[in-house]
Amino acid sequence: MGFGGGIYIRSSTFENVISGMGIYQNEAVNGAGVCSEGSLKLDSGMEIHSNVASSNGGGVYVGSGKTTVIESVIRNNSALEGNGGGLYVASG
Repeated sequence: MGFGGGIYIRSSTFENVISGMGIYQNEAVNGAGVCSEGSLKLDSGMEIHSNVASSNGGGVYVGSGKTTVIESVIRNNSALEGNGGGLYVASG
């Protein structure tokens, strides 16, 4: 199990934008739904649910930078031994 069970974004230079999809029932150490090393924008129509991280960010983990959530749903995610069942921002 690594990072970003559903989506892993390595780029920390740009604002990473994801929109219009569902991400559910994934497992990872950090960011079981989405793991982004840099800024992240979840735009219209995102639904992130039922993801489980063994450490931080069950739904979403952002390593650093700005985090924006617009007209999206983050629900029923878990961080078993860490923080941020729904959303965890390490630095930003």
